Amino acid sequence: MNLVRAVVVCLVAGMLGACGSGSGQCEPATLEFRALLAVAAGTPTEPTPTDESSRPARPASPSDASYYVTARIQQAFDELDCTDPQARAARAGTDDASVTCDADGSTKYILGPVEVRGVRVVKATVDRAEPVNGTKDPRWVVALEFDEQGTRQFATTSQRLVSLMPPANRLGIVVDGLVISAPAMEAAIVDGKAEISGANFTGESAGALARGLTCPRAR
Repeated sequence: MNLVRAVVVCLVAGMLGACGSGSGQCEPATLEFRALLAVAAGTPTEPTPTDESSRPARPASPSDASYYVTARIQQAFDELDCTDPQARAARAGTDDASVTCDADGSTKYILGPVEVRGVRVVKATVDRAEPVNGTKDPRWVVALEFDEQGTRQFATTSQRLVSLMPPANRLGIVVDGLVISAPAMEAAIVDGKAEISGANFTGESAGALARGLTCPRAR
């Protein structure tokens, strides 16, 4: 899936605090945007030799795999089994590289540091959008607006990613520790607006996510 207007796909309805709570109450959701550094099927793989002798002293950018993919990170990635539900347990992100799964356990990722956090979301609203891919029903979407700092951060990230070759041009969208989408960046997004949508999105789950992203304890 391509990212033109910061479209995030919610793959699994029912994620706590994100796509599943229908209670009408505020269930906090933690949202992060991170550059994709590596991707593979969600099962364990053979160890990948990692030579840190040429590791730079500092990263050239948040997409600098030569800096962020250390031997420890590579080993964790190789050994990670996302088909194990325990391995997909939501966990807090850090400012360093992250090894994690997608929501259904089919794919695993190495992600760079957090570039934009959910705390920068000042508005999250539910709406209907035009059908896509030949479907007849309008899609439920959550429209996001970032604050001034978030707008600058997202613009900087998107401008960098759009110039990179696949798969480095992909942006990991992380909700409560799991990647819900990692689409390719085809154009810079400089107006501070993003849209979250998905085939399994309902009005209920979209509303839960919108509430979660604006909860006082979210971000």
